[in-house]
Amino acid sequence: MRERVGTRVGPLNRYADWMRRWIMTALVVALVAASCRGEEPGVLPTLPVTNSTTATSTTTSVAVPSTSEPASPASTTTLAPLLGVALEPVADGFSSPVWAGVDPGSGEMIVLERRGRIVGIDGSVRLDIESRVGSGSSERGLLGLAFHPDNPDLFYVNYTDTGGDTVVSEFSRVDDVMDPSSERILFRVSQPASNHNGGNLACGPDGMLYVGMGDGGGSNDRFGNGQDPFTRLGSMLRVDPSPSGDLPYTIPGDNPLLPGEGDPLVYAIGLRNPWRFTFDGGLLYVADVGQGDWEEVNVVPADSSFADNFGWPVLEGSRCFMTSNCDRSAGIRPDGSLVDMVEPLVEYSHSDGCSITGGVVMHDPAIPELDGFYVYGDFCSGFVRGFFVEEAGSEAQLLTGVPSPSHFGVDADGRVLVVSLTGIVSRMVPRR
Repeated sequence: MRERVGTRVGPLNRYADWMRRWIMTALVVALVAASCRGEEPGVLPTLPVTNSTTATSTTTSVAVPSTSEPASPASTTTLAPLLGVALEPVADGFSSPVWAGVDPGSGEMIVLERRGRIVGIDGSVRLDIESRVGSGSSERGLLGLAFHPDNPDLFYVNYTDTGGDTVVSEFSRVDDVMDPSSERILFRVSQPASNHNGGNLACGPDGMLYVGMGDGGGSNDRFGNGQDPFTRLGSMLRVDPSPSGDLPYTIPGDNPLLPGEGDPLVYAIGLRNPWRFTFDGGLLYVADVGQGDWEEVNVVPADSSFADNFGWPVLEGSRCFMTSNCDRSAGIRPDGSLVDMVEPLVEYSHSDGCSITGGVVMHDPAIPELDGFYVYGDFCSGFVRGFFVEEAGSEAQLLTGVPSPSHFGVDADGRVLVVSLTGIVSRMVPRR
């Protein structure tokens, strides 16, 4: 492989033209303690599934930078000052939910259950492929869902089959019903272990389907996949799901690796277990689960001029992992400039948590003060934190005590959904 696989040094500074600029002032918002159920008493829909718990979250008092220019006229003319945020329960009783969002075909909120089902917020089954999915213990199951950006009757799922291998498939809606018999498998990836499956899917601003793949499991990159561009493990994949010739998909012509440099679907390498990534404003946010010490969030421009290298297992977070004096160079870009491995924009140690759950960028019209604020959580500690990508030092903690956050989504009104693996889906609401 030519020394083309590389990354960007200081993505916020070197690629400022890719980012929306915000002018930050000294105005801050104090987030104060609140109970998510104490604010809005009401009847919570409970599904037949049992063994779930209620999400009870409290906020931590912090300073969150705000923009000097209001995000909307409502932020200065009709809204009271933001005192904090809380979680408002939406529904409970799901079986290990790992995704929640809006079905663009029906407009309803749906939930992905790890055992192999897509269900409505009322628990009614929309798609059941449980017999094809191997879940059980460890990290396997139905893990990701994405809808075609132009055709809401086509959608894509990522699951581990009964043998433990990753399957990325397309399904269709027939007569307004998600049809389990319509499965068209795009590709499979052999998994050597039961963990680090990645599993997230998302359609990028370019209309391509992106697939996050873990390094194959075990510890210490046991199978040597993290820095190998010829494997789909430990990588971000980019694929056009349209059939092409004998292939059930099309290899995008502008994917970064040339023939002989790596697998043609590889968009980036050096990932351990990217548990959730998202696109916003021309940027790609990738949360990667660490091993023993550091969790991280990486932010890079969403372009395919060359393959990013997120560092694993040379790096864990911004620290050397395999050696005490690691080589962070990743090669030379096509224009001849040197690049290093991507280092995280935000990281935290295992003194704070143990497994990051990547989130979304907030664009909730009810909370204009936090427009553009990227939120994420920790599966073990249960905190929800976030930051403005343009403003160094803007990281703040919004909530604590959220049980096992497994996913962050967005509802039809732009409100952030917080999914707990324990079975509850909540939405983030302002306290004013």
